[in-house]
Order: sequence, then C-alpha cells, then structure tokens
Amino acid sequence: MFDFIRNHKRWMQFILLLLILPSFVFVGVQGYTTYVSQDQDVAVVDGEPVTRQMFDRMLGNALEQERQRLGSNYDPAQVDTPALRSALLDSLLQQAVIAQAASNYRFSASDEALRRHIAQQPYFQQDGRFSPERYRDVLASQGLSTSDYEASVRGRIAIDRVVEPIGARIDPQQAAQNPWNPVKPIDVSVRVPDSVVRALYAALRETRDIQVQSFKAADFAPAIEITQADIQQWYDANGEALRLPEFVDVEYVVLDEAAARAGVEVSDDDIQSYYDQNKSLYSTPERRRASHIQISVDEKASQAERDAALARAKALAEEARKDPAAFAKLARENSQDVGSAANGGDLGWIDRASFPVTSIAEAVYAIPEAGGVSEPVPSRFGYHVVQLSTLEKAQVQPLADVRSTIAEEVRTQKAGARFAEQAGKLTSLVYDQRDSLQPVTDTLGLKIRRASGVSRNDLVNAKAAGADAAISSPDAAWLNSARVRQAVFANDVLKDGHNTGLIELEPNKLIALRVAKVHPSALPELALVSDEIRAKLRNERASEAARAAGKAALAGYQAEKPATLPHGFGEKLEVSRERAMGLQPALLDAISAVHVEDAPAFVGVENGPDYEVVYVADVTPAGTPNAEDLNTLRGQLDFMLGEGEKAATLEALKQVLNAKLLPEAQRVIAGEGNDSQGNAS
Repeated sequence: MFDFIRNHKRWMQFILLLLILPSFVFVGVQGYTTYVSQDQDVAVVDGEPVTRQMFDRMLGNALEQERQRLGSNYDPAQVDTPALRSALLDSLLQQAVIAQAASNYRFSASDEALRRHIAQQPYFQQDGRFSPERYRDVLASQGLSTSDYEASVRGRIAIDRVVEPIGARIDPQQAAQNPWNPVKPIDVSVRVPDSVVRALYAALRETRDIQVQSFKAADFAPAIEITQADIQQWYDANGEALRLPEFVDVEYVVLDEAAARAGVEVSDDDIQSYYDQNKSLYSTPERRRASHIQISVDEKASQAERDAALARAKALAEEARKDPAAFAKLARENSQDVGSAANGGDLGWIDRASFPVTSIAEAVYAIPEAGGVSEPVPSRFGYHVVQLSTLEKAQVQPLADVRSTIAEEVRTQKAGARFAEQAGKLTSLVYDQRDSLQPVTDTLGLKIRRASGVSRNDLVNAKAAGADAAISSPDAAWLNSARVRQAVFANDVLKDGHNTGLIELEPNKLIALRVAKVHPSALPELALVSDEIRAKLRNERASEAARAAGKAALAGYQAEKPATLPHGFGEKLEVSRERAMGLQPALLDAISAVHVEDAPAFVGVENGPDYEVVYVADVTPAGTPNAEDLNTLRGQLDFMLGEGEKAATLEALKQVLNAKLLPEAQRVIAGEGNDSQGNAS
C-alpha cells in the first residue's frame, strides 16, 4: 500500500547509505585513526582525519558483499563505480560526524540501557529468555570478553542516540505489547496535519480511466533515408564528439584457481591418508529413537505418593519387557505425558547433548538394543519408563564410494597451496624482471594474453580497437576495472614499459599487465564511424517524426473531440498515482493533471524517443478513507518527516564540526591511487 510514498524518498538517501555496512564503533574519530599511520586523509571532522584506509575498508566490505550476493554474475566494473564510491564517502563522513558528536557531547548509555539491549538479542536467549550462561558461551566462542563486548555495545548505543531519537515514534500500544522491553511512549517531533494526510490520500487514490496511443520512433525509422552526404555533413560539424581517447594495447597474465589446479596430481596415498584422517566426514553417526511412559509426580507430593508412583512405573516396566511390541499400547493407556501419549509415547530421535531431560537421554543411550526397556527414570516430572524403539548403528562409507569426492577435495587443497606458492613467485617475477612477462610464462607456464583498446576511463569500441579488442574479450570486465586502467596508465608502466604490480581482481584471481603499444588520441576515420553516425541520424530523425505525428494527432483530437476513439489506442486501463500500471512518471504526471471537471480529455507527452497520446475518459475521486488507511499513511508521512529532521540535524552537525571532504576524496571517487583491491606488493 502507498507505493508512491515509498518510491519518492530521495532525500532519505543518507539513512539508506548508513545501512549499506555495519556502523563504525568509534569513541570519537581519533580513537579509530590511532590505528592508522602515514595514511592520506579524505575528509576531516572537527580537526580529526577520516583516512583513505578507512574508506578502503568500507569499499572492500561493500564489494565483498556484492560479490557474495551476485556470485558468478559479479562484475567489478559494474559494481565499483564512481557513483558507489561517492555514496560510500558520504556515508563514511556522516558516520564520522555522528561518532565525533557522540564523543564531543558525551553521549552515553546507562547500565539499564546496556542490559536491555543485550537481553533483547536472540542469540543470547534460551527458551525466549536471556541466559547469562549462553551469553558468556557465545562471547567466548567469538574470542570476546564480556567487558570488551559491553564497551562496544555502549559505544554503539551512544552513537545511535545522536540522531536516532529525532523523529522517533513509539506509541502506547507498542509499549504495552512488549513487556520484556519497557519503554515510555514518545511522539514524533513533527507531525503532518490531518488535512494534509486526507488531501494526499485523496490524490493517491483518485483513479483515471485511460487509453494510450503510442507513436514509436522505431516504427518511423525504416522510412528514414540517410545519405552519405548527411553522414559527411554531420562528421564535418561534430566529428570531435567521436574523438578516440588515448588508449593502449596490453599484454597480461592471470593467475587463478584454474591455473593453479593445472598439473596438480593426486595419488592413491593422498586419497587414503585423507580418508583415514577425516572418516567422520563420511560417517553416519549412531541415532536412537525412543518412547516413554510418564507417571507424573507433583513437586509437593508426599513420600508415600512418590513411592506409589515409582511402584506403578516399575510394574509398567516389567509388563513392557514381557511384550516390547505392545509398548505403544501401554503408553497410550497409561502415560500421563499429554504431548506424547497419543503417539504411543514417541519422543522422536534423541540427541544426547541437547535433549531437555538429561536423565531420559542418558537412559536411552544406556539401553544396549532396540526394543529394550529401562528401569524407571526419575525427573522433575515424575518417573519414566523408556523404550529404545529404534537403533541405527554408526556407519562409515567405503573408500570406493567417496574416492572421487576425496580426490577433488585433495586436488583443491593442493591447488590452494600451489596458488599461494605461484603468487609469491609471480610477485617476484613481475617486479624483478619488470620489462617483460615472458619470464612468467617460462617459469610458471601462464599464458600471455593480449587485448587492445584500454583507455583511462573505459574500453574503446571494437572497430577502433581492432584485433583482440578488449571490449569483446571474455576478460572485458577485468580489463575495464578502475584498478587495471589506473595501473596501466601509471607513468612507469605507460612510459617506461614496466610491468604493473599484481592486482587482485577477486579472491584467488591475480593479474599483471604491461603496455605493448600506445595509441594517441585521434579522430577516427569516417569509414570507421560511418555506421554509427548513420544510426544516430536515423534515430534522431525517427524520433522527430514520431513526435511530430503524435503532436499532430493530439491537436486533431483536442479540436474534434471524437465521440469514439480512432484506431491505434490500446486497451482501457485504470491508473492512479498509487498504481501507475507501468506508466513512465512524466506520462503519469500529465494524466494526473486532468481533473474531474476536465474529463474526458486528451493529453500528450514525450516518452524518450517516442510520443504518447492519452485519452483520459473519466476521473473517479477517492472514496471515504477508513481509519486504518489514514493511520498507515500518517505513519509513513510522520516517519519521512522524522527522517528529514534527522537529515537536517546531521547537516547542522557537519557545520558545527566543520566536516568536509578533502581533495583526496576526488581521487578516491575517480578510482585513482591505492584502494581496497589495488596492487599487491
């Protein structure tokens, strides 16, 4: 509901950026930057530096998240863009401002707030409640002490308190429904007037019945004739727009998992050794399923009552041993465990370590054979007669069944070690013999690959690049990465003919390059760009023809006001600001400008290269809103205004703390200099 609201939150971008990565845990910016030395600063907040190393870590995390999310579809050239870097820089600066404000103005978290926050975390809870033992165990498993963790949490809470309470909203009903987290009802700092909420509701829900006639440029294109004279004229007047930048042809080698695996041999001894050392991986552990008969005993029962219950349990155990197959019948008739009696006392598969009643679990694992029945087992619920209903012995898969799997695993392990070894040798080779990649081929057997058309900013088109065009290469995404382009245009590589350093494209994927040929910036010959100019001119003229035809049709419809629509209009659609039905925003805006008293009416709008004429047959006002819809919309508007207040507060803090980006930030955005995935030395 109210998608229109959710789709128009551009000014909330800074909040969304803060969600890209986990927040820094600062106690002032200085507390973080003490770990960084001899680093370039990209920003400054209250005199404290925000360093490039901090940005590189943020960028590295963001790229790794995208790599994991996209898998084999990950394309660093499409992800690591100036737009992403600029957004991350803004986010980094904002986080630093908030952290510095928390430090300067002594924001803190009380012991009560700390306890409440920790108690709410699901991973510290057992049976829905905070467990001190689980808390300590979880922290210990992560190598954290309680004091360090609690100090970190205090820092995060303090930082959150700088801007989060502005515009916060916790209503009384929410507070009442959460007794484990007692909070006081608070209201937003700004509220949208009821009249505005109702007016916006009416605008969003107002519907219009429309039909669209499209004048597509593509339909006019076949009739457009472009002469060679047209092409020559455009080339003479605008040829500079097609000037090719300086570009280079490169030679390069790639070390990846596939290269490291090549030639790896796995012997029978390797397979046998791995199998012997990892039999648990190929074993099915023993499993035990059990049933029980429960004779309940109240906690306040007398000793006589307890003795009577025990005697009854012993009698049932004796009866069960005489006829183990009848255990389920005995359980249905005698067990006082409501949860399992109807199922013949079945308790399912018993995990010795996690079963909630330890005495029962121990009894199950003490019974030697399936069908066996235990003596009465005491617990806080009473006494239990336990039967081992199913026993599945542990089994180990024969080596023959897993040989191919083990061979692949051993090969992968050996390839990993070989990759590390070759990476070390490759590093030495590209640096020690900097004028050629041939020693790499001679020593490591890596094939020298070739590609042409790499410029400072992108890859040039295939025609201009010629043979081995980088843009057509399977390695195009790598060659177009900012790190690669930056490396090949470094002075020592471009002018002195040296190899680049190693560049990590992805985990376990390294590349080293050298420039084979430099192509100065030049205006391409007309023959190379003739087809491109022809297509451009045809598209422009087809678009002009489509728009002219559409505007002429619109003028005719508006003058004639036809009683029936002519041929060419599509099916009837009901649209609103909330339900755009796939219409472009400009078209929807034009349609929405038709008021009740104006319908029926014709409107037209340019839609990219095309032109759309829309017949608005009728405008239906929104119905009477119900309280739930109004409250939902009001909540969204209040939230948006609250976020606006946060944004304004953050901007004010930037001014107070004199927070600003430094010139180095522009180099970061352009992908110049070292970065999180840069050269490895």
